[in-house]
Amino acid sequence: DADSEFVVSYFVNVYKKHIVFEFLFTNTVEGMDIENVSVMLEDADIVETIPMEIVQYPQTVTLYTVIKRDKPMMFARYKSSLLYTHDGNEEEWELGDVVLGVSIWVHKVKIASANEIWETLKNSEIAAVVKIPNAKGTAAGISMIENALKMYKVTEQKDNKKTTIMFYGKDVANNDVVVMTQLGISRGEVVCRIITRSSSKELSEEIIQSIEF
Repeated sequence: DADSEFVVSYFVNVYKKHIVFEFLFTNTVEGMDIENVSVMLEDADIVETIPMEIVQYPQTVTLYTVIKRDKPMMFARYKSSLLYTHDGNEEEWELGDVVLGVSIWVHKVKIASANEIWETLKNSEIAAVVKIPNAKGTAAGISMIENALKMYKVTEQKDNKKTTIMFYGKDVANNDVVVMTQLGISRGEVVCRIITRSSSKELSEEIIQSIEF
């Protein structure tokens, strides 16, 4: 409906065998009551959804969608939709994507130096070069990298061509994760070389693939 508007935010709760997405939903449409409200995730292994029978204006409620956690770290992006009934009609309202990214599985841990750890993890190294979209200069690119990783920034060094930053964290199995980024300008665009070392090459690859700006 062109006059309808809803506000939705979400939190991710990680358990041993399941991941629970907790959606905060606000009905902002005056005079509109909706029923059987739930959130569905496309291509997710959904175990259960916990809907709300009725949501009135301007009520805020919590909706839950539970998926199976079938491996220690699941990196994924799911399209989400709000399902509800209004005036007896079943409706679907497209939401933004729900993301299981680096910040879910790798947590910021303060450390004085990561150099020794970096060397011990060299067999797990995966590297990639990416362009940072819409970054107006290196400073903006650095800010976007920091927001994407949400890991502890150990060091930052600059020379005439690039800025090198070392990030550190621990994954949910308490293993070391170190990410080195090298940012520079190429043909007017901010380009970043991302080098990741972790407990395995597979995890390093998943971390790099899941980084989004």
